Parts: sequence; C-alpha cells; structure tokens
Amino acid sequence: MHTSINVHERELRTRLELLKPNCESNVLDSQSTPVQTHLQNSRLRELPLGQKVMSRNYGTWEKWVSGSVKKRVGPLSYEIETEKELA
Repeated sequence: MHTSINVHERELRTRLELLKPNCESNVLDSQSTPVQTHLQNSRLRELPLGQKVMSRNYGTWEKWVSGSVKKRVGPLSYEIETEKELA
C-alpha cells in the first residue's frame, strides 16, 4: 500500500492522473443520454372515459373489436366495454 494512502486515507491526485480519462463520468453520461431522449420524445397516453377504441381480442377469430373506455386499471391499461359479448 502506498504511504500517501496510509497518511491521507485516499489516493493523491497528480498531474498524470488528470490526463487519464474519468471512466465513471463517461459511463454515467452514456447511460443518461438515451433516458433523457426517451423522456423528451415520449407522449403521455391517456384515454378519456367513453372514448371509442379498437381492442385486440385474443379469444375468438375476430382479431379487433370496437368498444369504449370504461375505466382505467393501470398506467397504460384500460377496461374496455365492447359492443358484443366476448367469450
């Protein structure tokens, strides 16, 4: 162990260390850039109650069923009231 670490309980910064790139800040910058871009470009998706929507139906041969928003059950999930009774 170096004597500077023993005395000061940390590594002393020299001119040579100032030339080395700071990898931690580079990694943090690289990780935060996509997140900031996503937050700036994303739209908040909210549907008012009663709005007409097309809902994907996985139970029968008819893939898409029309209906209206009945209530919100999650951040991006809604309960849909369909015009036909689904199986």
